[in-house]
Amino acid sequence: QKVGVCTAIGTVTGIALQSFYILLGINFTYSLYIMEMLQLVCAAYLIYLGIAGLIKTAHNTDKRTIEETNDSNQAMTSAQGFKQGFLVDALNPLALSFFLTIFSTFIAKDATVLFKAICWFEIIILGAIWFISASIFISSKTIQSILTGKIAKYINIITLLLFIFFGG
Repeated sequence: QKVGVCTAIGTVTGIALQSFYILLGINFTYSLYIMEMLQLVCAAYLIYLGIAGLIKTAHNTDKRTIEETNDSNQAMTSAQGFKQGFLVDALNPLALSFFLTIFSTFIAKDATVLFKAICWFEIIILGAIWFISASIFISSKTIQSILTGKIAKYINIITLLLFIFFGG
């Protein structure tokens, strides 16, 4: 659970970073070149994660037991979990598009710094509640027993294919 919570905190930190620089006034709609470059870098990272994960999954065997799966998951440190959560969200082109769309639609260009700060803290608090709660739920022994074994490989493959799809 500790690594899961650290990954969730990394994810929220990535969300905070993206929403922060968008709220600061970096308006990508006026600089399509910057927006396109940023989206390409983010998309390339998602595709890389998907392909690297599929290669790793292909090398794993189906004969792993639940204990072996749990042992390999425990090998990730809290710092690695934080880093992975941060990079996945900070470089997520869908999150970038989401925040850009939401902020440009609902927050006026001349909104006060206080209003933008309140919006930013609200995103961080809601994100923290959601992702930390989800990580605690998913890392519970009952859910882990359902998600490990044969079903884990298929969930992993579907997720990695979605990374590649959304990156493309």
